[in-house]
Amino acid sequence: MTFPYKIDVIRFLDAIDPDAADIGAVNTLVNSEEIITGYNTDGYGAVRALENKKITVENTSILILGNGGSARAIALTLLQKGSSVFLAGRNASRIESLARDFKKKHRPIHSLLIGDLDRKLMETIDIIINTTPVGMSPDIDVMPLREDLVMQRHTVFDIVYTPLMTKLLTVAREKKCTLVNGIDMLLFQGVRQFELWTGIPAPVDAISSAIIKHVHG
Repeated sequence: MTFPYKIDVIRFLDAIDPDAADIGAVNTLVNSEEIITGYNTDGYGAVRALENKKITVENTSILILGNGGSARAIALTLLQKGSSVFLAGRNASRIESLARDFKKKHRPIHSLLIGDLDRKLMETIDIIINTTPVGMSPDIDVMPLREDLVMQRHTVFDIVYTPLMTKLLTVAREKKCTLVNGIDMLLFQGVRQFELWTGIPAPVDAISSAIIKHVHG
């Protein structure tokens, strides 16, 4: 399920998972004895993608680029994991509104404009996560932040998975950063969906092979 249905569907649900309610969007519906419950697996998928690369999120400083539903889901999950989260976007009112929503729930978050990012701040950041569509076709030669702000100390995670290597990830690889690709998040959010629907452990390798075959032929 994708935007705008992630939000519109909520009013038709019988129940909603507390985290999905906090996020304000669902991407998974589970029918159990005719009770339809909504879940959101985006944050879970992002954290699993990082952990799968042996990257610790607890007690780390994480910069999330974007202010949409994916950014919100990932930020909430990371805050629950004990990360310090910086949320950066291009629309000041949307970023500030999102930060206020988190603070109302006693989950403090830092917010700023992407244009205000500087090297001093970036030297305190451990992980950069791009949740914007910047880098997707047809704008494959564009990055969501300035190239000089990407440093070797960063783990760089782009949730865009087509192309597999976005301009952001290409630059990050040149700077010898640790990379996490969007296809990993797609895999693990799908793994979570499978387990919610079936109640059994997901065949991770089989799902991974199917995704790679579908996305990249």
